Amino acid sequence: MDDFAILVARQDAATDEVVARLGAALNVANALGAWLGGLVIAVGYGYRAPPLVGAALSVLGIGILLWSAALQRTSDADDLAVHSSTSTS
Repeated sequence: MDDFAILVARQDAATDEVVARLGAALNVANALGAWLGGLVIAVGYGYRAPPLVGAALSVLGIGILLWSAALQRTSDADDLAVHSSTSTS
């Protein structure tokens, strides 16, 4: 089972909301990529620029993914520390 499926399974009653938000995020990202690709063509950078914009957006997305994973690891570690300190008392 992949990490996203585990995340969705943890949401229980809020699963529909998680799926809806994911779909909305993908739609926004798709529209933003198309708009930025068209913008660089319209500004005059030519047809070689949209792949560079796509690459930049991909790098940005990977950066956000890594940042989010680091925050989640920190949050999980904090939760584990709180849980272990309350269960031993």
